[in-house]
Amino acid sequence: MHIFLKLSVSKTSAVKGEPITATLKIYTREEIAGFEDIKFPTFNGFWSKETVSVQNLEFKRENVNGQIYNAALIRKYMLIPQQSGNIAIEPAEMVCQLRVRTAGGGRSIFDDFFDTYQTIRKRLYSDKVTIHVKDLPAGAPASFGGGVGDFKISASLSKNDIKSNEAASLIVTVSGRGNISMIEAPTVKFPGDFEIYDIKSSESISADGTSGTKTFEYPFIPRSHGDFTIEPVTYSYYDIAKGRYVTVSTDAINLTIAKGED
Repeated sequence: MHIFLKLSVSKTSAVKGEPITATLKIYTREEIAGFEDIKFPTFNGFWSKETVSVQNLEFKRENVNGQIYNAALIRKYMLIPQQSGNIAIEPAEMVCQLRVRTAGGGRSIFDDFFDTYQTIRKRLYSDKVTIHVKDLPAGAPASFGGGVGDFKISASLSKNDIKSNEAASLIVTVSGRGNISMIEAPTVKFPGDFEIYDIKSSESISADGTSGTKTFEYPFIPRSHGDFTIEPVTYSYYDIAKGRYVTVSTDAINLTIAKGED
């Protein structure tokens, strides 16, 4: 029968932490009446995020090896390999209910001129897909925070006028393309008189999961007044295009703390 399930990936070779897009589609030249018993891939060995989930399939014509099929997107995922080696993605599977034309059986004169239809069930499997994952090179800088892609960093204060014994925050933002969800908080060196609290994080990521920003908030309370400096915040990532680690940093932040209440 002219129907099959296919899981396509954007690449079959990657480094650990490099984003991969996986797309599950169905191709048919038969009339589909429905689906049942659907099992999606589990993506063992990957951090995975479902980026597109289609409830009502929309078929479009596609040419596959010279044959025209009606193709529809079912699911799309963003995968990030968490281990090195050959990682196999097990097949997706589903049962399709197909409406198949059958010739008239000659039981009456009408059967000789009109076709009849019946519904049959066919179980479909996608092919197993294997991703070859390489380890990141040795010698990562101490400021490496798990990023794989292309990123930049910026920092600012939550407010300009800060007094001693009053709360404020340093806001550090990492933005760019890559495994933005996996980025760890950069290390910040605060002056000794600053009392530091737990870091908070938030993210704004594109629909496909491969670009956006991750923001880290570092709450602090200065316990004395005077002039202080927050040293530049450095962050290192692995640049896929350059094939090496790259370090970016913010400017130093000079701030004057006014005398507040004891």
